[in-house]
Order: sequence, then C-alpha cells, then structure tokens
Amino acid sequence: MQCGQCNTTNDPERKFCKSCGVGLKTKCPACKFTNDVGDSFCGGCGTSLAPYPTTNTATNDPEVYLEQNLRTVTVWFCDLAGFTKLSEAHGAETIHSLLNQFYEGVDNIVHSFGGTIDKHIGDNVMALFGAPIAHENDPERAVCAALSVHDWMQNLSAMQEIKVKAHIGIAAGRVVAGDTGSTHHQSYTVIGESVNLAARLESLAKAGETVISHEIRTEIRNTVPMTPMGPQDIRGLSETVDTWRVVAETKYNPFDNSTEGVFVGRKTELQQFQTALHAIQSSDHGNIFYIRGQAGMGKSRLLEKFIALGKQQGFNCHTARNLNFGMGNNRSILKLFLSNLIGFGLNEPEFKQHDSILKFASKHIEEQRDSAVLFDIFEMEQPIENRVLLDAMSPLSRHNEKIEFASRTLRRLSLKTPQICGFEDLHFADKTAVSLLQNLLQEANHSRIILVISSRYDTETVTENFWTQAEQNEYSYLLDLPPFTFEEAHEVSRGVLQNEPALLKQCIERAEGNPLFLDQLLRNATNHDNSDTLPGSIESMLIASVDRLPLAERRSLKAASIYGQWFTLDMVNHITGAPDSLFSAALTGQVLRSENGGFIFTHSLMQEAIYNSHLSKQKKALHIRAAEWYDGKDSMLIAQHLDRGESPNAASSYLEAARDCEARFQFTRGLPLIERGLDLSKDAIQKFHLTCLQASMTRETGKAEQARELYETALTMIEDEALQCLAFLGMASCNRWMGRGEESAQILEQTENTARSNREHNLLSQVGYYRGSYLFTKNELDNAITSYGDGLANAEKCGNKTWIARNLSGLADCYYANLQMSKALSYFLECINISHEEGLGRIEVPNRYMTGLTRRYLNEMKAGLDDILSAQKLARDVGHHRCEMYSTNFVAEFLLDMGDVDAALSASNRALELTFMTQNERFRAYVMNQQARGLMELGNKAEALKVLEKAVQISRKVGMSFVGPRLLGTLALCTEEEKIHSAALKEGFNILNTGCHAHNQLWFLRDAIESCLRTNQTAKALKYADHMETITTGEPLAWAKYFIERARAIVHSKTNPKDPTNEKEFVRLEQIAKNAGFSQATVH
Repeated sequence: MQCGQCNTTNDPERKFCKSCGVGLKTKCPACKFTNDVGDSFCGGCGTSLAPYPTTNTATNDPEVYLEQNLRTVTVWFCDLAGFTKLSEAHGAETIHSLLNQFYEGVDNIVHSFGGTIDKHIGDNVMALFGAPIAHENDPERAVCAALSVHDWMQNLSAMQEIKVKAHIGIAAGRVVAGDTGSTHHQSYTVIGESVNLAARLESLAKAGETVISHEIRTEIRNTVPMTPMGPQDIRGLSETVDTWRVVAETKYNPFDNSTEGVFVGRKTELQQFQTALHAIQSSDHGNIFYIRGQAGMGKSRLLEKFIALGKQQGFNCHTARNLNFGMGNNRSILKLFLSNLIGFGLNEPEFKQHDSILKFASKHIEEQRDSAVLFDIFEMEQPIENRVLLDAMSPLSRHNEKIEFASRTLRRLSLKTPQICGFEDLHFADKTAVSLLQNLLQEANHSRIILVISSRYDTETVTENFWTQAEQNEYSYLLDLPPFTFEEAHEVSRGVLQNEPALLKQCIERAEGNPLFLDQLLRNATNHDNSDTLPGSIESMLIASVDRLPLAERRSLKAASIYGQWFTLDMVNHITGAPDSLFSAALTGQVLRSENGGFIFTHSLMQEAIYNSHLSKQKKALHIRAAEWYDGKDSMLIAQHLDRGESPNAASSYLEAARDCEARFQFTRGLPLIERGLDLSKDAIQKFHLTCLQASMTRETGKAEQARELYETALTMIEDEALQCLAFLGMASCNRWMGRGEESAQILEQTENTARSNREHNLLSQVGYYRGSYLFTKNELDNAITSYGDGLANAEKCGNKTWIARNLSGLADCYYANLQMSKALSYFLECINISHEEGLGRIEVPNRYMTGLTRRYLNEMKAGLDDILSAQKLARDVGHHRCEMYSTNFVAEFLLDMGDVDAALSASNRALELTFMTQNERFRAYVMNQQARGLMELGNKAEALKVLEKAVQISRKVGMSFVGPRLLGTLALCTEEEKIHSAALKEGFNILNTGCHAHNQLWFLRDAIESCLRTNQTAKALKYADHMETITTGEPLAWAKYFIERARAIVHSKTNPKDPTNEKEFVRLEQIAKNAGFSQATVH
C-alpha cells in the first residue's frame, strides 16, 4: 500500500506509514472501496471492516508483541484555557468554529514537528511524539510544538476576535503502543503511566504555559530555558513528581540540525565562522574550514553547529557524508551530493527522483553536455544525442565531467544564494570524493561558497595532500579540536548527576576531554544500576549503551551493523526476517539518527563496536544474507558482502561488479575490485577473465604498455585457444593504441585461424579491423581495404554494430587516402549513421570531421565546414582534445580558403595549444603549416617563414612522409629566393614518389602549381598539373579538376594572350570557385 503523504510503499496490513507515520487508507476486502483508518464499516458496500476475532490472544504470542509493542513515547496534552467560561460567554456556532480552527491549527503544528494526533477529547488534543514513528529528538520536538502552539494562539485570537490561550503538559515514558479496542472498533493509541502524567501536567499549567516532566527535562537538558516548579503531588501516582515550566518566549527549532543540549567551548572557531558568514554576503570569494580531530572529539557536532548558523542567516546548506563501508554505486558520493543540491532523497521512489532531476535540469541547465552528465550520474534513460556525447568522451573525461558538473552546479547556485557545503569524514573518502572536494576548493576561491570539512588525524589518508591544496586559499582555516578542559566538560555535564558529584567527576576524568566518550559515560551512568562501575574503554562503553536497549532492537542493530553505517528498515528486515524492525530506543538513546530516508549510526565507532560484537560464524552468515538484499541493486556491494562472508562466489561477484563498472566507465572504481577478485580466485579461467578485464580498463586509462603486459600475463593462465583469442585481440588493440601495429601480425594470424575453425564471426570482425589498421599505416591500401571488408562481412554476420561501424570507418579512411572521395564519403556517412543510432560517440566523433574533409574535394566547402564545426563542438563537449585538435585545424584550413583570415589564424592558435595538451608533436608541424599560410595571407611573410622553418625541423624529426610535402609546398609559395623555391619543390616531389598519403600529394601539387605560376615557370606548372590529373584518374575530383583547369587556362592565356576564348574560360572557372566556396574567385 502506498502512502498518500510520502509515497512510501507499505505492507498491506499496516495502518500507519512506516516512513512518516501518516494514517494509511484501508481497502474493503469485499468491494475494494478505499476507507479511512478507523472506519468500522465500508463506505462502498457497508461490510464490517473489523478484524476477524482470533482465538490466540495470549501475551506470549509473538504476533501480538509485533502489533502491540513497548516503547518510549512522548505524550502531549493541550487544551483551551477556561473553555467552560468561553462556552458560557459565546454561542454554540462560535464555539464550534473556534474548536475547528483550534484543532486545525494545533494538528498542523504537531504534524509539522513529526508528531501524530492520537485523539480529540472535547477541547483537548492528545498527541504522540515517537509513535508510531520515532525520531531521534522526540522530546525536543514535542516542546517545540508546544511553544509554536502558544505563538499561534495569538493568531487564533485575532481570527476569532476572542482572547484564547492554551495550556500544555508533556511527559515521556514506556508505554504499550498499538491497536486498542474491540472487534467492532479499534484505534491506534498508547497506554501507560506517562499518559496519565501528561494529562495531569496539563492541568498544572496555567494559561499560556507548558509544564514538562522530569524525563522530558532530562532528555532536552538545557536546550530550552525552563524554571523548576518543584515536586508535585500527582493524582494516581504514589510518589511526587519533579516538574518544570518552559519559559514562554523560547524560540527553538530542532530541525535546524544543531547539536542537542548545551554547546560548550569552541568559541574561537564559532567566532571565525560567524565572521565568514557576515563577510561572504558582500565578497566574491568563499571560505574553507577544515575541522580536524581524533575520533569522538566533536567534529561532526561542530560541523552541524556551523550548518545551523548558516541556515539561520539564510544560506543554502548541504552535507555529504563519507562512509567507511556500504556506499556502493547506488549511494555514491556524487549521487549523495547532487541529490542534496537538487533537493530529493535517494530513498525516494525512482520516478520521484527523476521528476526532481528533470525539473532541476529545466530550470538550471542549458548545455546538452550538462544534462547528459547529470542523467549519467543518476543512470537515467538518455536521448540518443546524449548517449553519443557520453560515448565519445574518454573514460577519464567522463569521470572528470561528472565531478566538474557537480562543482559547477554548486557555483551556479551560489550566484543567487550563498552556499555552505559540509563534507564529513574525509578520512573515509574514496578517490572520487577527493576529486570532488578538490574541485570544490577551486570553486570556493572565487564563489560565495563556504566549505566545512571534517576528518580525523590520519597521515595514511588523503588529508595531508588535501590541506596542502586548501592552504592556497587565503581564506582557509585549520581548526584542530583540542580535548575539553575540565571546566568545559563540567559545563556540558551541567544538570546531570547533580546529586552524585563524585561519580560526575569520575566520568569527566575518565573521558579525558573526549566529548563523545563523556556523553556516553554520562548516559550510561544515569541509567546504570551500579553507579560505582563505569565501562573501561570506549568500545565497552558504546556496547553498554546498546545493552540497555530492548532485546529486539539489539538484534536489529546487530543486523544493521552488517551493512555499514547507513541502512534502511527494509534492509534490516531482510536479515532478521522480522516483518518490521523499530529503533525507538536507539533513536532516543542517540545510537542512531534518521538520515537520507534511512538511519545512520551516530558515530562510526558505534557501528564498529556493534559489528565487532558478532561471532565470526554469525558475521559471515549475515554478510551472505546482506549480499542477497543487493541482488539486482548493486553488484559492487554484493561482491564486498560475499567477500566478508568468505563465500566461494566472491571472486565471480567481483568480476561481475568490475564488468558493471566498465559499462559505467568507472575504471578507477573497477580496478580495485578486480585486484581483490584476483586475490580470492582459485580458478584459472576466472583469473584469466579478471586479468583481461584489468588490462582493458588499464588501457582505457591511457596505460597501453602496462595493459599489453597484463594481456600477456593472462595468456599464461590458460591453454584454451578460443579464450586466448580474447587476450590476443586485446594485445592488438594496445599495439594499435601505441602505433606498433607491426607487432600484431603473428597474433592476429593465430587468432584468425582459431576463430575461423570455431566460426567466431565476432572475433574475425576484430581481426579484420586490427589488421586493416596496421596495413593502412604501411600505406598498403588495397590490402587494408580487403582486410576491413572481411571484418565488415563478419561483423554483419554476427550483428555486432560496434565492429560494423569500426570497419566502415577503416574502409572510408582507405578510400579517402586513395583519393576515392565519393566512395569514402559514402562509407563515412554510413559509419556515422550507425554510430549515432547505437550511441557510439567514440566512433562518431573522429569520423564526423572526415566527412567535412571529404566534401572539400568534392567542392562542397560550405557543407564540409558545417560538418567540421559540428565535429569540433562535439569534441569540445566531450572533452576529446585529440579530436578537437584535428577538427580545429581543419576549420582553420576551410576558413582560410573561404577568405576569413583572422578567424582562421585564431583557430590555428587554438589547434597549436591542443598539440601541446595532447603532446602530439607530429601534428604540431601540420598546424604550424596552416598558421604560416595565414600569416602569409596577411602579408607577414617573414614571420611565416620562421614558423615554417620550425615546422620543417619537427617534420624531419618525426618523418617527412606525414606532412612534409605540404610544408615544402607552402615554403615554395612563401619564399622569394629561387634556390629555396627549387629545392623545396624538388624534395617535395621526391617524397611523393617514395610514398606518402595521397591527400598530401594534392596539397603539394596545388601549391607547386601556384608557386610556379607566380614565378612564371609555366612549364613546371603544367607538369605538376599533369601529375595531379594522373593521380586522380581513378576518381576525378572536382577540387583537383578545378586547379588543373585553372593552371592550364592561366598558362594558355600567357602563351596565347589574344585567344578570344580565354575570358570565357576564366568566367567559367570563377563561377566554379564561387560555387565551391573559395574566396579567390578571380583566376587571373
């Protein structure tokens, strides 16, 4: 049954929601009509809704215990002061209206503080705090609700034009909670001494007052001001009761997350933080507060105090907690952080989470890249454009984009409202959490963001490196928390053990200034039967606090500790087999507190102490049960729990979890899982698969050499030839990555033989691709085309779209290099279409700019530029610097040919930057060639020659066949010295004859023609034009044809100046140039 208030799914037999305590609707078993809780008869058919009588109602029946449980509840009575006189003074209609508004207002206030209305009796409201749902501070909530009611009574007086006040009594104690009544009528309520006491305290309260019991005062201590009323005789009780009157003007709200009880010491730290809060309102920078101390020293409490102060001054406050175990994929630090920023809980139904994310995206996100990254973090369904974008990102870029998006989002929010971000327990942080924090540190330098970080002293963790970076911000503060002094400890203990000063002193001395230890010692001492005995260590003290809890809760807490620090009721119920675990006493006793739709141990030491109390055999069995809970939810936590349970399936689970990480591009997270799986595995085949996956992830992180060594290691683990093919292909991919394709020849042949004998078309498609790649680098284009064709045919037989697209890309590259541009364009477009449909961005992006280059040779300059600009934007969006470098350089080429020299030079400068970012020296010479051409167009030939000289030096170092002919052609155009001109043309033509990619030939010949025409060497110009025609006979190119015909027309006009056909030919060529998009339409 789904709760109408919070949408939590509840068991059908529940009458109150397990998450928010609101009454659930009841469906009639006869007609399915929905009735309200407490209805005796169905509103749809009149059938009795009373439960069938049971024959076994003995108190030792476990079912009865589950329905009627003993728990600590705060009972709250409120009624109108002087109601009898009011009734006599005003008419029935007025009193009826007054009561309805009174009930409405009081009920709303009670619900707003997490309470539940038990009943209305005359002018009296009885409410419960802690039943059916407990909170960690129900007594405080009850008192705050009372104070709010007194404030609201002034509004009620104004609305009714009658001066009215309320008086309230509050008591707490152990009660029986559950359904009470007969077979004809039952209702949820509580029965116990505290109910009577609360009613009597209400009668003691004067108009506008709240009177509380000793138990309430003990729980809230000095949180709110109060005055003692002394012992009171209470009718029905044998002994007098100490009571207190809450000061009426108190303003306090427990929902501000401030620490309970009096806050002692830390004055310097609080003053520094207050100063930062005031200063940031008018500044353009943030602050960093790093709270450091030993376990239990009050780091979390001070952080919560800072957050509370920020909220009071209108800051938006967020917290992200790092846990020592149990976070998994579904509760990663990025999800926790962003769900907090967006404003939803990770335990909410998925559709509600997605709805919140979509609303946030529509309001705050403009870039497609940001929406793709946000949806990726929360693993939402992506539109095809986003899938392409994500797939095109390198694994590292994808990981970094998520972190940068999170920090960017916090910065954007800070533009409207100052932000405070609490980052708790840094000592438990993983690499992702540390990276996120490092980005947030950068944002805090120039945004209205205050970071509050807490961690233990631990030089083994990241904290030392973190503070080195944080110190670079001049507005950073290192807060090393010292132990409490004796005076501070005595102050925080005020009101506890007043009649036992010796025991109080013993507690303070034993705590040695540790606030957590002191708090638990005081709680233990006030509840201990033998006040002379105190726990001897912090662990035994923590266990002692748990031992005071009811047996059922102790069992549930032990089960909960298996999951780590955070858990939900459903998770505990899965282990215990109980229908519904409760933690009332644990919440009241500060063992747990509510957080993120579940519960969290108030301190990691508490969870560790309870976890360590398990017997070894029991602990293993419970971890196996916990792994079952995560089935279908989180593969990483399945593996980790099976590991702790020493299950023989742990290694295979680590393999599955690592594969899951690979699919999510979480390589830094997946590699440690593989290492642990290898430690556990005793199966050779399993180790082989783990090692191959380790190699694949290592390659994806840019370590191809190390990855190849891992593949080689994997080969030694098995003798199965079919499996060995996987490692061979992995080695081939590494060789291709490193430009060492020649080393793949033998292993590809061996793989091909095995794959053909087993008809493994998927493997054969990869063999064809890797062999084609190697042959292409050797300029054996015909053989490469054959190999890619084989790969494509096999990929189509097995329907593998990825390898279909890759082999199409290879074929397109071959035809492009062979100057068969129409065929190349056809293959490029087919590759891009498949890649886009399948979301294969890493294939689509590098092929998209190739369509632009191909269109150029078909004289489709404008369409080509559009393709390249599209590729450039996509490369930028995904952080693919190599593809951005290529596309930006090609943009410069197009813009220069189309006459936009300034924009072309700007693009060249950016491309040059990218060659340094990618450490690509070979392509740097290519970019410098384009830069020199731009300078030459501006008339700065001297500077252009300097650039060309450096570019030629680089080209000679890395090999002239790549871009040497282009450089030499540009040099021939730029120089005014005949000797240099002739030498450049001679060397360039020789390289053409010894072998280089054909598009190099086109550009060299174009520039050679132009330089000879400018120097009036018409015979040479015609020679180069003839050569261009020869190399394009396979497929005449419109681009080449234009320059060939242009050269011949210019030479003809010089040798036959009076030929009347000259002008007509020039007009025709100018029109071709104009249609193609060339800026220089003038031919002569």
